[in-house]
Amino acid sequence: MKSPTKVAASRRAVLGAPAVLFAASAAGAATPGSNAEAQSILERYHAFGDKAAGGPGDAASGEWLEGELTGLGFTCQR
Repeated sequence: MKSPTKVAASRRAVLGAPAVLFAASAAGAATPGSNAEAQSILERYHAFGDKAAGGPGDAASGEWLEGELTGLGFTCQR
């Protein structure tokens, strides 16, 4: 059995990548890859408010992103 590949990336790097636009499909968002899905993801992210490092919006968006990625089979660590 092949070992999983480990990729180190900051949350900000992941959020900047286009791949995050597909993460919400695990949460039952619109059709994967659609404009409606992208809008839904951006609205969800925006709803966390100010994402200043260490603040409540930063923590909440990190927990959300971790849940989305875990749901897609990724292993996350803090």
